[in-house]
Amino acid sequence: GFLRRNFGEVSNDYDEFAFVGSYRQGITNRFTAGGRIDASTDVQLLAGSADWQIGGAGIVSAGLGASFSEPGTGAAWLLGYDFRDTDYRLNARVTGTSERFALMDSDLTSELPELQYSVSAGWDRNLPGSISATIVHQAYRESEDRTIYTVGYSQSVAPGFFVSAYTGYSVASESDFMFGLSMNRAFGG
Repeated sequence: GFLRRNFGEVSNDYDEFAFVGSYRQGITNRFTAGGRIDASTDVQLLAGSADWQIGGAGIVSAGLGASFSEPGTGAAWLLGYDFRDTDYRLNARVTGTSERFALMDSDLTSELPELQYSVSAGWDRNLPGSISATIVHQAYRESEDRTIYTVGYSQSVAPGFFVSAYTGYSVASESDFMFGLSMNRAFGG
């Protein structure tokens, strides 16, 4: 397709042709591998990822990518861990990018953190709903670091209806407090 520019600002603002493709395959019941290719005139990206289920102890994820653009070759990586059962959830992830790593959208490239880690946990046991907490820290090369703390609660209020509320606090040069409330309706199983 064609790259969309100024999304939400200008209608029908398209640029050069680009290709984006990804593929994931379950190799065994416990191992999945995948790859991605993004290509435009200015940026080419090649990445791979893998997920390993470690018995009942969770899933470990790893990924590595390389970009090729005018500034040079860049790299991105990720390591992650995910555990879920009927009562508890735990997720931890760390990602990083080198200075020359680029995406096809230059606005997104300029907002990429050099290092980001996140840890989230959830608890459903003996509760009428679900409680969750998350910490995200982002370290940037040319701007101030940011840490975001959130706590949330969600509950089924009627068949197919879910209510969620969260509060968060972002710590940076200008700290912000946030609050959100939403209702969702599932239309199928």
